[in-house]
Amino acid sequence: MLYGLNPLVRFVGAVKVGEPNTHPRVGRDNRMFYFTSGKATLVVGERAYSVAKNTLAFLPSYTEYRFELLGEDVELICTNFDVTADEKRPQ
Repeated sequence: MLYGLNPLVRFVGAVKVGEPNTHPRVGRDNRMFYFTSGKATLVVGERAYSVAKNTLAFLPSYTEYRFELLGEDVELICTNFDVTADEKRPQ
């Protein structure tokens, strides 16, 4: 089922999220966050998720999200990417 997927990675990097960066965002590509420090609430649409060190979160493209910090700043590794699939499967 995963055969033929073609990811296009647009960005990978360490990101520090502080209070000025808590406004809602909409990613035009898929987002994957791996949290490396801190605690926060990740608000996705109308749902809220607790995140902390070693949490992995995936957001499909065009998903609105924001962070609510719980104390100190949060550090994470962010990956922005698109995925296409081959039309035909090998025989």
